[in-house]
Amino acid sequence: MLQAVLSTLLAVGPLGLDIEGPAYLLMVIAMLGALLGLALGLLVSAFARNEFRAVQFLSAGVLPQFLVCGLFVPRDEMHGALAAVARAMPMTYAVRAAGEAATHSGVTVLFVRDAVLILGCVVLVLVASAATLKRR
Repeated sequence: MLQAVLSTLLAVGPLGLDIEGPAYLLMVIAMLGALLGLALGLLVSAFARNEFRAVQFLSAGVLPQFLVCGLFVPRDEMHGALAAVARAMPMTYAVRAAGEAATHSGVTVLFVRDAVLILGCVVLVLVASAATLKRR
């Protein structure tokens, strides 16, 4: 969470990232992304027998999200199957919410919807993580 705050402050402050909206909106999305990463790490650790396997699981989950989230190719221009996959991945909503924060001067309905979707994914992954814990 601290890293999300510091990276946002660094980008908006000394590095001069020009955004239309307030920086705290970017911080909110960065922190939700950090929470989602933490939750996914907990879920993966339940299935991995060692750290090497956990890293393999995470790269298999993060790379597809990174490729289809809309950073490289707009989702509107993607093939139908890839666009459908992108709609199921939380990073798509994080990228769109960050774009909303950067291009609008205030909180938009799309920003709130995407932030709530990311938060829902966090809760869902945490529940799945708790369900996979080994009981003694």
